[in-house]
Amino acid sequence: MKLIYRIIIRVLLTLTVILSIWALFFYYIIINEVYDEIDDNLEDYSEMIILKFNSGDRLPEQDNGTNNSYHIELISSSYIEIEQNAISTNDMVYIKAKGESEPARVLKTFFRADDDKTYCLHVYTPSIEHEDLIEAILHAIIYLFVLLLVTIVIMNIWVYKTSMSPMYKILNWLKSYKLGSTNSPLDNTTNIVEFKRLNEAIESSINRIEKSYTNQKEFIGNASHEMQTPLAICQTRLESLLETDLQEEQLGTIIKAQQTIDYMKKLNKALLLLSKIENQQYTAIEEVDFNSIINSITSDFREVYAPQNISVHVTSTATLVVSMDMTLAKTLIINLIKNSFVHNISSGEVIITINIDNLVIENSGDGPLDAELIFSRFYQGKRRANSTGLGLAIVYSICKENHFTILYKYIDNRHRFTITF
Repeated sequence: MKLIYRIIIRVLLTLTVILSIWALFFYYIIINEVYDEIDDNLEDYSEMIILKFNSGDRLPEQDNGTNNSYHIELISSSYIEIEQNAISTNDMVYIKAKGESEPARVLKTFFRADDDKTYCLHVYTPSIEHEDLIEAILHAIIYLFVLLLVTIVIMNIWVYKTSMSPMYKILNWLKSYKLGSTNSPLDNTTNIVEFKRLNEAIESSINRIEKSYTNQKEFIGNASHEMQTPLAICQTRLESLLETDLQEEQLGTIIKAQQTIDYMKKLNKALLLLSKIENQQYTAIEEVDFNSIINSITSDFREVYAPQNISVHVTSTATLVVSMDMTLAKTLIINLIKNSFVHNISSGEVIITINIDNLVIENSGDGPLDAELIFSRFYQGKRRANSTGLGLAIVYSICKENHFTILYKYIDNRHRFTITF
C-alpha cells in the first residue's frame, strides 16, 4: 500500500471517531440548552398561575391555544413533601385540538394554597421530538463529514506530494541507477534537513557500493585468470606424464587428476559467467532471433548425444525475436537444451516449442525435481559426472537480469521449462 493511502485511511478513521464524539457532545449540549430555556419559561408561567390561584384572580384558560397549558390537581399532603422542588420531565400529552399525543416538557410544582390544601400544578408545553433532532444532527454531521473528508483528502494529497517530492526524486534516481555504469549525479536540492541527510547517506552508500563492486569485479577477473594459468600448467604436465612409461594404476590416477582439473576449469568459467551476468557486464542489446539459434544448437547436440538415441522435435508457431545481449541469449539456450539432453533417459525425447512470446523446452524424465531448489546453485536432482550444478542457476540469472519469467513443472513424465519474454 502506498504511504499516501495509509495516511488518508488513518486520517479518515481518526476523523470518524472525533466527529462521532463531537456529535454526541453537540447533541447533549443542544438538548440541555433547549430544556433549560423551556424550564425557565415554565417556571415563570407556574409562578404566575400559583400567585393568581392564591389571590383568587381569574386563572387563564387551561388550553388557550398557546404553547403553554396547565391543570391543577388536589393531592394529599402526605403524598409528597411541600418543600420538594419542582420536577421537570418529558412526557406524551394529549392535545385535544389535534386529537393526538405529542411530546411535551412537563413541570410539576407542589404548593399549599391559602385554604391549607395541597395542590400539584402541571404546566406543560410542546417539546421537540428527539428523533427529529437526532435526524437533523445526523444529516448535519454527514454533510460536515463529507465536506471535511474532501477538504482533508485534497489537503493531504497536496501537502504530501509537496513535502515528499524530494523522496520521490531519490526513488526515481535509485530506480534508474545502474551499478558500474555512467550515471547522472543525484540532483535533489531541498531545504528539509532529513532529506539532506538522506541524500548524503545515499550518495555515501552508493560510493561504497561502487568501490566494492569495482574491487569485486577486479578480484573475480584476476582470480579467474590466475586460476586458469596454474590449472593449464598442471594439465600440460599431466599430459607429459602420460607420454612416459607408467604402470596402469599410475595412468588411472593421472586420468582422474585430469578429469578433476577439467571440472575445476568448467566450474571456474561458470562462476565467472554468473558473476558477470549479475554484475550486468553484458549490455550489448540487439534483436536476437531465437529460432535460428535453437535450430543451430539442437543440430550440434543431436550429433553429440546420438549414442543415447534421443529424438528432438522443434515446433515453431512464430518467429521469436527478443531484445537482449546475443552472448547471453546463446548461453541461455545452450544451458537449457544441454540440460534437457544430460538429464534425459535412454531413447527419450526433447520437445521444443517456439511461440511468439514464450519458449517451452521439455524432456523425458524419471521423476520430478524440487521446483523450489532447481534454480539454486550446485543443486542437482541426480549427480551427473562432470556437471557443475550451475547450468540452471545461470539460466535463472539471465532471465532475472532481463526480466523474463521462467517456470518449471513435471507433467506426463516430462520436465518442462517455460520462459515467458
